[in-house]
Amino acid sequence: MFHYFIPLLLALGCLSQEIKNEDNLPSNQDDTLHIQAPQKPNFLFVQDENATYLDIFGEISKDILTNQIIPKTSKECDWDWMHLRCEPFCICSYQPIFGDYHLGRSCRLRSLDVKDASTGQEEDEEDHSSVDFFNSCSEPPSTLTYKIMDNIRRGLIFSWKKMALSDRVTNVKSQMCDSLVKDENEVNDGDEPMNPIFEKPVRALRRSLHCKEE
Repeated sequence: MFHYFIPLLLALGCLSQEIKNEDNLPSNQDDTLHIQAPQKPNFLFVQDENATYLDIFGEISKDILTNQIIPKTSKECDWDWMHLRCEPFCICSYQPIFGDYHLGRSCRLRSLDVKDASTGQEEDEEDHSSVDFFNSCSEPPSTLTYKIMDNIRRGLIFSWKKMALSDRVTNVKSQMCDSLVKDENEVNDGDEPMNPIFEKPVRALRRSLHCKEE
């Protein structure tokens, strides 16, 4: 008969332990609820007591424009006026949505399973998820508009370099002419005339440099 009392004693011990835990449960629950209680959301856009209805209307309008009307964009992408496409082209494409107020916001991250023809090329069947595309996407576009823009850019760079070189040559010529005239004046002011051996080469050099005669 004694072996029947062993499970009964174990059950009574477990029951007493559960009763002790239940006695301590309300205080713990209160603390837990107090710690995890979320703050009440504040629906006021302007928390200034002196704010006017115009201020509140402005804040609400700004929130509606930025979160409801204007669509989200990808900050990694931007419009490149030189290439006339979204860059970096390997991961970005031109995806305009109503509400985009400039071309940069229309540039969004491309999805690998979406085809687009944002480059202006006529290859509508090009698979932008293929390996060949990712090997060539970093290259400049081959469109006519890009070639025209690139030629204009190269022409402007060449003209600027030519002007800078011309100004440098003119500055050097002016310094050389001033030096030759100064040396000749110093010789004329002196007692001894210039050596004829050096006089003719100096005059020839001045004529070749188009120095002004004084």
